[in-house]
Amino acid sequence: MKTSKDSPIRHVVGCMSGTSLDGLDLARVELCGQGRELVAGTIQHAHVGLGDLQSRLREATTESLTAAQWTRLALDLGILHAKAIQEAWPDEPIDLVAAHGQTLHHAPPESLQLLNPWPIAHALDCTVVCDLRGADLIAGGQGAPITPLADLVLYRPLIGDTGLTILNLGGFANATVIAPPNLEAPDGFDCCPCNHLLDAAARTFLGKPYDEDGRVAESGTPDPGVAAELAESISRLRTERRSGGSGDEGIELALDTCRRMDGADIGDQLATLAEAIARSVATAMPDSPPDRICLAGGGARNNALRKALDRHLSGSIEEMKDALVPIDAREAAGMAVLGCLAMDGSPITFPGITGRAGSAAFDGVWINLPGS
Repeated sequence: MKTSKDSPIRHVVGCMSGTSLDGLDLARVELCGQGRELVAGTIQHAHVGLGDLQSRLREATTESLTAAQWTRLALDLGILHAKAIQEAWPDEPIDLVAAHGQTLHHAPPESLQLLNPWPIAHALDCTVVCDLRGADLIAGGQGAPITPLADLVLYRPLIGDTGLTILNLGGFANATVIAPPNLEAPDGFDCCPCNHLLDAAARTFLGKPYDEDGRVAESGTPDPGVAAELAESISRLRTERRSGGSGDEGIELALDTCRRMDGADIGDQLATLAEAIARSVATAMPDSPPDRICLAGGGARNNALRKALDRHLSGSIEEMKDALVPIDAREAAGMAVLGCLAMDGSPITFPGITGRAGSAAFDGVWINLPGS
C-alpha cells in the first residue's frame, strides 16, 4: 500500500471480545490522517471462537482463581489474539494492534479487561495498546461508553446533515447519537442488557449458546404486560446515567421472567424478552433522535428483536452497509480507531459522556517497538 508523507495510511487491527463471550472479533482498518481528523478506509473482519477459554472466562467472573490460574488465563487469551491475527492477515502490514481484552469486572472506578498483550507484540513485531479504559476511569469517568468518538470516524460518510444513531446490540445495548446542531460532538450511553438476556434464556431452555437469527423468538408471541414490567426493571442504566457492569446483566431476572410465564412456550418467552429489550432501548433514546438508525452487534441478526425495535423506535432502521462497517466488526473496528487516536495523543472519551475529568494521563497501556 502506498503512503504519502502528508497523509500516511496506518494499518491498525482492533480486537474485541464482548461480555456475551461469543467469540473474538478482529478488524483490520486502514486509517488516514491524524487525531480527530482520522478517515477510515477499507475494513476487513475476522471472527474466531474462544474454545475452552469461553467457559474459563465465564467461570472467572464468579469463581475464585489462584494467581497461577489468572496468569495462565491472561496468557492464553493473549496467545489466542496473536494466533488469530496471524492467521487472518499473514502477509498484510500491521502498524498497531489495539486490543480491548476481556471485561471480567466493571464497577467504576474498578474495571478489569483481562489480557496479556506480550504474545501479540512478540508474534506480530508491532506496537500494541490495551487497557484503553484505564485513563478514563482514574479521571473519574465510567470508562464507558468508549466508542462514540470511534463511531464518529467510522460512520462519518453516513451522517450527512441530519445525523445518525448507531445502536449496538451486544451483551449490553448501547447507542451513539450524532445529531444536529453539533455533529462533531456525539452523545453515547448504555441502554440495557441485551444479548445477556437472550443468550442466557437460549442456553437454559434451548440448550444452545444463542437463538440463531432469533428464529425461536420469532415463532412466539410476546406478552405485553410481562415485557413492560421487565423493561422497567432493566432500564435503570439510562435513568442512572451510568455504564453497564458487573451485576447489571439481568440474567436471573430474565430466567425468572421466563419461568413465571405459565403456559407459554419458549418461543413466547424469548419473544417477550426481545420485546422488553426493544421497549427499554426506546425509553433510553433522546426526545428528538435522528431519523436514521444503523444497527450493529450480534443482536442485529435477531429478527424478533429487530421487529420489536421497528415497533418501538421512531426513525428508520437501516441495514448496515457491509462495505462501510461490517455489522459484526463495529466494536473491533472502533478499537482500531481508538488505538490510533490514542497514538496521536487525542483523548478517546468525552467528559460529557463518561464523566471523565481532565487528566495528564495518556490513554492506554503501550508496548512500543524501538523507533516506533
